[in-house]
Amino acid sequence: MTKRGPKPRPLAERLWARVANVGGPGCWEWTGYRMPSGHGQIGVAGKGPALTHRVAFEVTYGPLPAGMDACHTCDNPPCCRPDHLFAGTPTDNNRDASAKFRLHFGEADGNAKLTAVQVGQIRMRVGRGATPRELAAEFGVTESNVAAIVAGRSWRHLLQTREPERLPLFESIGGPHGLHR
Repeated sequence: MTKRGPKPRPLAERLWARVANVGGPGCWEWTGYRMPSGHGQIGVAGKGPALTHRVAFEVTYGPLPAGMDACHTCDNPPCCRPDHLFAGTPTDNNRDASAKFRLHFGEADGNAKLTAVQVGQIRMRVGRGATPRELAAEFGVTESNVAAIVAGRSWRHLLQTREPERLPLFESIGGPHGLHR
């Protein structure tokens, strides 16, 4: 039995029909459905939904190799302009985002369960003998979260090392205990 009705339009045609400013300056933004992250989505026959910038990359340059993503140079999630896209690994994409200060961490991360003050309290109290189990129960996180905080694997942006302030009095007496006059 053959299907009746109009023949489906090719993927490239459907993609570019929903992209604004094609051929113009700046970003070419997807005007169809966007995920909460801002990335566009389009249905691909036999595969389901796909990210529009990835589809734009592939219809222009060919398939992405396994393990590679289509990354934005413009940092604009709905952009589908091929020359604003590059092939990169997820690690490349994260490095690019980090270098451009686009990653959210600490309290700015919507998934954070703790505040910077609570993290400081956890570090201080472990130093005073509290166990990770006690602190995990008190702060509503896992023991492995507490261990990562204490080891500096998470919330590391709060571990800034600073030089001790040099007090004028200390300098005037020639160092500690006045021994270096």
